[in-house]
Amino acid sequence: MSRTIALVGLLVASLTATAIAGDAWTPPEVRKVAAGLHEGHLVAPRLRPDAEWVAYGMVEERADGTTRSRYYARSLVQDATFRAVWPKQHPSFEGNEGTASFTDLLDFAWHPEGRFNAMVVRHKTKGGEVMLEFMKVRFGGPGDQEQPVFSKDGSKVAVVAEGELGRELWLAKTEGDAELEQLSWTRDSERWPTFRPDGGQILHEIRNRETKRSDLFVFDLEYYEQTPVVRLEASDEIHPSWSPDGTRVAFLSNKDDPSGKRYDLFVGKPGDAEFTTLATGVRVTERSLGYAWDPQGRWIVFIANQPSEYPISVVATAGGKAPVSLGLPTRDNRELDLAMVEGKGRLSWVAADQPGKPWRVVYVAEVSADALAGLAESR
Repeated sequence: MSRTIALVGLLVASLTATAIAGDAWTPPEVRKVAAGLHEGHLVAPRLRPDAEWVAYGMVEERADGTTRSRYYARSLVQDATFRAVWPKQHPSFEGNEGTASFTDLLDFAWHPEGRFNAMVVRHKTKGGEVMLEFMKVRFGGPGDQEQPVFSKDGSKVAVVAEGELGRELWLAKTEGDAELEQLSWTRDSERWPTFRPDGGQILHEIRNRETKRSDLFVFDLEYYEQTPVVRLEASDEIHPSWSPDGTRVAFLSNKDDPSGKRYDLFVGKPGDAEFTTLATGVRVTERSLGYAWDPQGRWIVFIANQPSEYPISVVATAGGKAPVSLGLPTRDNRELDLAMVEGKGRLSWVAADQPGKPWRVVYVAEVSADALAGLAESR
């Protein structure tokens, strides 16, 4: 409770550049986040759900053409505490295993309460492995693992991992010595899992290994059934998510572009034959969903695919309104994330550093949900 009060107080005091709903929009101040001197691009910022910390990757480009990936976490409040993310003395280590058994930290996902966060680490002999910080939970399947995601209540974590046939969904409870469970068996590749807010279903992609196109499915954790949500033969549907109330889904699709290169943002209800187009042209990267929902489901923020600038924009989810740029000063924006508490919170994203500097860095801005709702309705 005290953490929430402190966060809300801090954000209210600093939102002088943000309008309340219905007022003229003034872009919020942006702040660069770069702890220490990084000689590499910063990637994939992940905001803790209370918006007080951000984790981000750093990809170092070596002289021999290879890369090395690390993850760091930094406080966004007054103390600005900084730490490296690494599986130090993890409870699951066996035999002679230790921190030297791993070469890279590839990805990171916050637990809803900031506890037992998920690390994706590259083992020297086993490939990518998902481990929970400070808990004896380790997805030691037969091949690479990636894309960990927690249920809203933090009691379960799902990952994508290699199975006997292809890349499958796996599940574990966030408790010591939790049993790992394989959920799906397909010859294709599951990707981008996300729990329905009530925890009963997992929405995800299945990418066909031959066509390289994805369809969207839900896996029901009560009946262990996998059913299609969007299955279009000639197009690619990717990066799905649930609305905050679990009644709608959003996703990106190239179905309206004959070249297949442009991905648009859609929203609708599972089972519907038609979905509403919210935005034409969304920037797609493999490290980030590329958009984020308002906690009340009124709007979605996303990065428009307009080369060199790539503006961060907002659009009303009811449809019928054109997207509106937030007017932020950064360029080459990518890999957006959002965290909010009681209508106030932070956006985080990666963008080009100052002119003349070679690296991409992480930025944050404090925003109001109502102000963004007003902006989304202004067109």
